[in-house]
Amino acid sequence: WIHSMRVVRASKTAVSVNLNRAAPLAPAMPIDSSLRLLNVSIAGRTMGSLGNATVDGLSVAAQRDTVKKIGNASAESIRITLGADFAVSVLAAKAVKFPSLAEQARHVHLDLFFDAIDKKAARGVLPEIWGIAPMSLETKRLLVDPSTRPPAE
Repeated sequence: WIHSMRVVRASKTAVSVNLNRAAPLAPAMPIDSSLRLLNVSIAGRTMGSLGNATVDGLSVAAQRDTVKKIGNASAESIRITLGADFAVSVLAAKAVKFPSLAEQARHVHLDLFFDAIDKKAARGVLPEIWGIAPMSLETKRLLVDPSTRPPAE
């Protein structure tokens, strides 16, 4: 399951999103504009609240769904866009495959929805898995079941 992700531009992290996995299990808090489930950083600066931010043409919008709950926290999401060439939505999601709400909250993760990608500029593990960028040796290794890998030398 995915617990963090980042968008890299010109070899620098433009946006990073990390899941605060303790938030759904913490006591319920009053609803304000603070992000609780998602730790978001834009060009090295923390985005600690709901709303919009733009840095170097990259836009980030953070929102909360007060109806959808993950444990004691309201669901949160961000949308990252760069013109018409790149758009991804990152949602904190509970693990609905587990029967109890507590287990669902314990296994909170990030769901990623890619709405637009410039296939010529895409790099990294996901574009390689999708087949739109050449597969690197590192990505090939990630696709091998760890229990069947020979020990590292």
